[in-house]
Amino acid sequence: MIVSFRCAVSVVSEQNMRGFDSGVARKLASSGPKCWSWCSHGHCSWGWSGCQCICDSNYEGKCCYDMIRCGPAQDACPQDMLTPKSVQISSLLDNNAKFRSDVGPRVASQGPEALRGLFWLTKQGDSSSLASFAKSYDGGNMGQGELQEGDYAVSIRVGGDRSWSFADAPGGNFETVELLDLVYHFRLESGSLADPTGFRIIPEARNLGIMLEGRFAEWLLDFSMYKMTDEDATAAGFPSSIVWDRVSAVGDQAVDSARYALVQVVDGNGSPIEPAYSQWVSHQSSADAGSTPGKIHYREALSNDGSL
Repeated sequence: MIVSFRCAVSVVSEQNMRGFDSGVARKLASSGPKCWSWCSHGHCSWGWSGCQCICDSNYEGKCCYDMIRCGPAQDACPQDMLTPKSVQISSLLDNNAKFRSDVGPRVASQGPEALRGLFWLTKQGDSSSLASFAKSYDGGNMGQGELQEGDYAVSIRVGGDRSWSFADAPGGNFETVELLDLVYHFRLESGSLADPTGFRIIPEARNLGIMLEGRFAEWLLDFSMYKMTDEDATAAGFPSSIVWDRVSAVGDQAVDSARYALVQVVDGNGSPIEPAYSQWVSHQSSADAGSTPGKIHYREALSNDGSL
């Protein structure tokens, strides 16, 4: 999915990316006690010597550019506050054989049953590994942790706070999602908010200001996922797991080679689901997972408001 979207947006100058203007603003802010640019999150107190910024709550710096703590109810967590982390998959379970709450993607324990736990993205090689619909510190109406009314039921920031992990890093798609600040918006297509059965997935590159929505864009590149029946999930080799069929189409033509599954490997209580969990571990420990077998890689907002 990530590779397809990267090709669709083509090449755009990095200098125009929103997520990479922080260095410029920080240099302006460091030029003296007064702000000589603008008060990003605050207002000016004017004097003979210029503007002294009075910062809004949770912002600091001479130009009020710097967020202090990321939080679900805050603006989007700045990318430079998302720290890359890695963890050995052999250490992911605690002494009670539960998925640990302090490392890796965050286990979704709320929301509809069909989206709880953690999901393995199959057939991704050294790219995406685990995805979570749990609430996060991303803010900016991302990582909501539950489905909601509106154009999009939920939005997941792929390079965000403990929402997604990768099989290999650095390099590859682990870096691509950061360059794009890639977000997947999930539009409910079938079922209900309490019991969803189908979603259209709308990708957005926040740093490029591009969202592939609308009739033509969604015809050009269609990402969707549909919940399998229990019988189909068992036939696919994943009894006891919730399984979503991820299908892609380009120009209204299905791309079978891009078809894969989102397989629940951990339930909403943090318990591994067999045989899916062991199959994920086996893949993640193999050469197919890239140059760091036995590890997963993700990002975390270490400076947060502690609300989760």
